Amino acid sequence: MYRTAFLGFSLLTVIGCGQQPAQIDTAQCTGSSVYLGAPLRESLSFDVPSTRAFVDRPFDPQITTRLNAALLRASTASGASAIQAVVLQSDAGSWEGRVGVSSDGLSPLGSIAKLAIAQSILKFQDQGDLSVNDTVSSYVADVPAGDLITLRMLLTHTSGIADRRNGAYALQGCPGEEWRYSNEGYNLLGQVISSVTDKPFQAAVNETVLADMGPDALRFVGPADTLAGIAPPERSASGQVFDVRDANAAGALVGTPAAAAEFLVSVLMDRGPRLDRLYPMDQQGLWYGQGVMVYDVPGACGTNVWIGHSGSVPGARAIVAYAPSFNAIVAVTLQGNGSVESVANLLFEALAAPN
Repeated sequence: MYRTAFLGFSLLTVIGCGQQPAQIDTAQCTGSSVYLGAPLRESLSFDVPSTRAFVDRPFDPQITTRLNAALLRASTASGASAIQAVVLQSDAGSWEGRVGVSSDGLSPLGSIAKLAIAQSILKFQDQGDLSVNDTVSSYVADVPAGDLITLRMLLTHTSGIADRRNGAYALQGCPGEEWRYSNEGYNLLGQVISSVTDKPFQAAVNETVLADMGPDALRFVGPADTLAGIAPPERSASGQVFDVRDANAAGALVGTPAAAAEFLVSVLMDRGPRLDRLYPMDQQGLWYGQGVMVYDVPGACGTNVWIGHSGSVPGARAIVAYAPSFNAIVAVTLQGNGSVESVANLLFEALAAPN
């Protein structure tokens, strides 16, 4: 069993979140945009070492041994068919491990895509191409309450937009009033990026915020792209394999754990307002900013804070997270339905000296 039961939750996938709240009529919404949900998290302050501080050298043998053992334990407990993982600790060392796979190939990253979509929106804002205070109706037509929904609301999952039903947009809450995870909100942000750049969002994001990673390490995939070189998700009980290209802007990102870790460093170093308001997610101890998650993880010596994002598509899961208390980043990809958060926790704990 995993040590930390808190991390055994099942994260929302990019294809839906189970039973949806009832739709509402846009006439019910006044446009006041006053948040009425549960209290926000207290502000978060932390430093992130530069990429240069995450040295490309092996850890001391004792740490490497503990990391190898943690990965094997996680593999057995999760039942995953394959796991790849990377650990980077500032000025200490780096480690890569894999079980059930022979090479460090690309894997589905699911909603880690939201890190890249948010980074793109904020970059275009810095360039003067848009503002997060713009309404979505300025870029995309036929969105219910689109003249009330701002790009900031889409970034923070407070827009009230539900995942599509029968191909049509639906509103499940008045804009700004509550937090509800919305993959469709991020798909809309993909359309905003396409509108601003006059390119498919995949190309626009790959050419801007992901350019330094390179297409062989981290990229969005679109309908016309090949899946060659991408580890397929595990087959469902009915024998189906999810096509990661169908995950759209909310989750059609593929990459290596190492590239995901490097990208997270760049995001957090240039985080700007992304963590100014942290909304409570549906699971206790989880919070959401602008395209970034904060995890309050119970530990033996108190609560450890992680900053990053989890992701999943049917048959595959991923996480990338920075823990200031360890001054380290962990990235994990997993083929199957085990908890990547539990795997990450075991790897973070392996960095600490044994009692």
